[in-house]
Amino acid sequence: MRLTLAEELFLVPKRDRTGRLLSNDALSFGVAGAVLTELALLGRLVLRDGRLVAVDGRSGGLAGERAGPPAEEWWQAVRAQSRPRRPARTVGTVAAGKAYRSVGAGLRDRGVVRDERRRFLGVFPVTRWSEVDAAPGLAVRDRLARAMGGGAVDERTAALVLLVDACGLSRRLFPEADRRARKARLGELSAGPWANEGTGEAVRAIAKGVASAISTARAVRSSG
Repeated sequence: MRLTLAEELFLVPKRDRTGRLLSNDALSFGVAGAVLTELALLGRLVLRDGRLVAVDGRSGGLAGERAGPPAEEWWQAVRAQSRPRRPARTVGTVAAGKAYRSVGAGLRDRGVVRDERRRFLGVFPVTRWSEVDAAPGLAVRDRLARAMGGGAVDERTAALVLLVDACGLSRRLFPEADRRARKARLGELSAGPWANEGTGEAVRAIAKGVASAISTARAVRSSG
């Protein structure tokens, strides 16, 4: 089954044997970052003077894309901005556009996950996501484990590892590696294997933007 980066990140953090998926603000920003990273890998988003700029890249569209809202739509939104914005701001904009929920809905429509809608304390609506078909998520987690173990890594897998780390999930997903080993491997993956230096620069900036957006959101929440 072909998955976009956003779909892969959505499926990564399985919580327990029931198949329930971890869902929080950090992952919401991560999925938004994955949408932007997909575009960067296609050469349709580049980093200029520390800001993300939409350009005509290697592809006129995203072949095989099924997640919604389409990354093409977000590319158009970035392109329509009055001026380029820094990665963290762009990540926040995509997250506020409910990218996480839309990606989940796309996976639900394909029979990969299901959603359960409840009310927390009888008032606040909450959506819980669980795996129906465990195979796609398992394949993604296995690929990430091999990458962190020193196996051969393509640019999409390297980008996904950086996004996982930006969301603060590295320790949860790779508990067998100590902190120093994880940090060293992440450094190796951050340096490559990118198709070109410009692509890697944009992908790294988006991952940092995800981490920055998460940190800012937590600071705002704790100050309130």
